[in-house]
Formats: sequence, C-alpha cells, structure tokens
Amino acid sequence: FTNSLAISGGGETGNVRLSLGDLRSNSIYPNSDYERNTFNLDASYKLSDKWTASANVNYTKDKANRTKVNDAPGNGNFGIMFLPPNVDADYLDPGYDELKNEIPFGPNAFTTNPYFAANRFITETSKDRVMSVASIKYALTDWMYVRARIANDFYAFNATQITPTGTAYRPAGGLDVQRTLNHNETNSDILIGINKDLNSDFSIGVTLGGNMLSLTEKVVDVNASGFAFPFLYNPGTAATNGASVSEPRKEIHSLYGSVEFGFRDMIYLNVTDRNDWSSTLPSANNSYNYPSVNLSYIFSETLNISWMDLGKIRAGYARVGGDASIFATNLYYGTLGAAINGNALGNVDNNVPNANIEPLQVTEMEFGAEFDLVGGRIFTDFAIYNKQTLNDIVPVGISRGSGYQNAVVNVGKIENKGFEFLLGGVPVLTESFKWTSTFNYTINRNEVVE
Repeated sequence: FTNSLAISGGGETGNVRLSLGDLRSNSIYPNSDYERNTFNLDASYKLSDKWTASANVNYTKDKANRTKVNDAPGNGNFGIMFLPPNVDADYLDPGYDELKNEIPFGPNAFTTNPYFAANRFITETSKDRVMSVASIKYALTDWMYVRARIANDFYAFNATQITPTGTAYRPAGGLDVQRTLNHNETNSDILIGINKDLNSDFSIGVTLGGNMLSLTEKVVDVNASGFAFPFLYNPGTAATNGASVSEPRKEIHSLYGSVEFGFRDMIYLNVTDRNDWSSTLPSANNSYNYPSVNLSYIFSETLNISWMDLGKIRAGYARVGGDASIFATNLYYGTLGAAINGNALGNVDNNVPNANIEPLQVTEMEFGAEFDLVGGRIFTDFAIYNKQTLNDIVPVGISRGSGYQNAVVNVGKIENKGFEFLLGGVPVLTESFKWTSTFNYTINRNEVVE
C-alpha cells in the first residue's frame, strides 16, 4: 500500500511544495518485502524583476529482503519447480529441522528446499538517495536570459547475501558478499537563452551552454567463510575472508547549442549541436559530436479544413555519440585480499583493454506525419526510419589461451530500419465516459552490415 501527503503554498513572488510518501509491499514469495520512504521539497522565488531562483531536494530511503536470482542453489523459485504437481508445497515448510539444518526434498543437495531458501537465506539491500538541483536565472532583457544550474545525485547502497549455516550443499555457510557502494554524480550547467519574435511572421529561439559531469564511486566488497561460530557471519571470526575496493571516476565536459526558427506558427526548423570530451576514451579520441536537424510543417494551418484539427509532416536527422565504460582503455590490477607466505595475491581484469578505442556513433533519419481529425475523435501517426550504429563498443570473446576472456573492440556497422503506424479513435464520448481505442503496427529489420 502507498500513503502520501503533500502541502503547498505560494504567492506572487514564490511558491513551495512539500510532499511525503510511504510505500510498503509484500511479495508472494515468503519473507520477501520492499519498503520505500520519500521526501520532496520544491521551492522557487522571484528575487527581483531580473532574478529568479529555484531549488529541489528529493530524499528516498528504501530497503528490501529479496530472493536469490540464479539457478538451483539457494533459489526457492527454482527448487519448487521440481515438485510433482500433485504434491502440496506446504509439506516442505519450514524447510529445516530443530538444529536449523536444511531438510532436502531430493537427492541433489544443490536443489535447495524452497522453504529453507525463503526462511533462512539472507539477501538484503538498502539504499539512501539524495537528488538535488538548484538554479538561478537572470533576465538580461524580456527575450534573453542567463541561467546557472547545479545538480547532484548521491546514494549509499548496502547489500548483504548470506548462505546460512546448515545449507545442504554448504553446511558451514558463508558470507557471499557484503557490499557498500557510495555513488556521487554532479552536473554543472551554464547557458544563455533567447526567445524572440522577430516580426509578426518569424520567431527565433537560441540556447548556448556548457556542462561538466563529474562521477565518483567507491565500492567495497567483503566475503568470508569458515566461521568459528555457527550462525554468526562476522568476517573477523572467519578462517578465510577477502575484500576488494574499487574507486571508478569519470568526467565529461560538454558544449552545446540549439537554434529554432518559426514561421507563422506552422513551419519550424530546429538545429542542435553538442560536443563531449570524455575521460573514459583515449586522449587522442576523447571528443565526439552529435548534431541534429528537424523540420516540421503544420499544413492544417494553411489548408484551414474544418474537420482537420491537426495535420503535420516532419523530417529529422540526428547523430548521437557515446563513450566507453570506465577502465576500458588501460589494464588495471587488483589484490584478492589473500596472501601466500605473506605475499599478497593479485589479479588483472579478464578483458583486454583497447587504447585506440573510438567513440560510438548512432545516426538516424526519420520521416513522419500526424493527423488529428474530427475534434480528436480520429488520430493517426506514422513514421519511416533508418538507424545506423557505427563503432559500437563491445567486449568480444577471444581464446582463453591468451590469458583473457574478452577484448574491447569497435564493431563496424549495424542497421535498423522500419515503419511505424498508429491509428486511434474515440468511438464513445459522453460527459461521464470516454472510450479510446488504438491500433499499432510496426515493422523493424535489423542487419549487421559490416
């Protein structure tokens, strides 16, 4: 069930809104549940005729006891499939004896008693997340403004997965993972905007700006086995334990702009361009550009047909760039948290890095039309598109004899093209009832060109 409460108020110079939410959900899987609490505060204020400020803070706290998602071991959803349909699953409840040892229901110890999995296995997660944004806007004129904005997304995630003492395939149990993850992403923007009617026929809108994205994470994973005391899963009491720490970082610097021309509120031309410089790409290839151009014509404004509320044709072209995942361009090593004769053990990633990787590129062309007829009782939309993916960055399997499993490479060219058609209508419309029906038809062909 969900409960929410909202309080808002405001006046001529500003407004504020506070909302609280509470969600509680119980799964059909025993002992599995989810809870979430939310807090949101949104405020804006007109400091003067020229200055306007706004801010928003959203806090979310959630926790869950989940099921294991894998094959048979520890997965109650998997194990219950092996029961004959004429056997009541409740016969297996609670799944363990007075010593908390699993009661197997078959010859294979790795097919866990589903009730033992539900009642004794621990798979818990929790997350505290704060998303905030603040902006300030200065109106240079009634048609030009400057705005600065900063947004931050922080969350702390914790997960614990335990194979309990008494499990048939692992009697001593173990701490499979205890993870602590702190994530922080900050986006800073500054932009100049122009919205002006040049005369009674022409209008123009311009946006020029820059963005800086900064992402940092810290992931700490701990595992342990061979505990000195049953049912006490403290790594400090384990004969064998391990830990790993990862601290990925990423930055993207961007410049962008857009120009939109309008003619008599029926012809619109929009041109955009953006260039990113990403830290996850090689320094010689870390820049990628993605422009777009869109043209639309609302011909119903010209034809002035009484039964046509909207008639619009459109055409567009766009190119999108993309970077690589963190750690894809260099070879890194880590320690395993264990030692032999006092010497630390280490390892390297099983992916061969690529110091010459190129940015991903996706280009798409689309032609389409929209119609809204007879006061909205009939509407339709159709489009023809062609999308091509160039230099997709993927890990490709290689011979294990090389000492690695995959190599990061650019894939040549993948093409998606097709047709989309939507037809809808409102056959019944009264003051108290509205019936809307839609029909959608799509054809898509995917081909690896090279």
